Amino acid sequence: DAIHRSDLVRALPDGPTGTGIKIGIISDGVDHRNDSISTGDLPADFQVLSNNCGGEEGIAMGEIVYDLSPGSDLAFADATNNSIGMARHMQDLADAGCQVIVDDISHFDEPFFEDGILAKKADSLYQQNILMVSSAGNHARNNFIGEFVSQNGSPFMNFSSVGNASPDPTPHNPYLYVNIDPNRKASIILQWDDRWGSSGNDYDLYLYDDDSKNILASSTNVQEGSGDPYEIIEYKNMGTEPILGTIMVKLRSGVSKKVQVMIFGVTVYVNNLVQSSSTYG
Repeated sequence: DAIHRSDLVRALPDGPTGTGIKIGIISDGVDHRNDSISTGDLPADFQVLSNNCGGEEGIAMGEIVYDLSPGSDLAFADATNNSIGMARHMQDLADAGCQVIVDDISHFDEPFFEDGILAKKADSLYQQNILMVSSAGNHARNNFIGEFVSQNGSPFMNFSSVGNASPDPTPHNPYLYVNIDPNRKASIILQWDDRWGSSGNDYDLYLYDDDSKNILASSTNVQEGSGDPYEIIEYKNMGTEPILGTIMVKLRSGVSKKVQVMIFGVTVYVNNLVQSSSTYG
């Protein structure tokens, strides 16, 4: 509240308190919301449309919104487990009278290179004078984007070929590297610049161990003209020691395209990362 100086705004003569505005929140869950209601950190009439995902981030978001805009009515709906469900809950909040909807969710199957279901739904709501405010800019330090360049004539991507990668690209560091602590899960997403549902360029995604000899996980869906330009690996370290992982992208068939890799849940080494184009969806 103080960081945004909204407390100073509310203190002005006739300063806005949010009265007359209903704000919708989309997150994982609001399981223990009654605890926050009992302490006055959430309003007693906090409306919950759905809470099937479970969790507590929706409570934290609600408390922040209530601090900033204490006169507003608040409603919550969970993000579900897919983009279609979240778009439906965006509309549910709009139908419940929300003029502003906020979320802190990333669905991995949202397109990087075009508008997907959620972006189109946000546009549709905006045409109804409903403002969608989404978290953005959080992924600049776990992102790569660049044209596919072969590594020494092989079908594997040379990530160090991109001029704006950091630190100084070197041929002997041609991959992306992650550290996966015990009980941590790496989520690695690959997309490339083909139309969603129309990809005929077949790319594959691999996670190797630090010697680049053993495949820890792979995603090898076939794109033959009607596929999505999308591969995803979700790998959990079930051991007791950290794993240094090497991420590789393979062009199995087709032509060179701009590819983008995003990594979630683990420590990402700075080699070859590119911060641009890391806001999407």
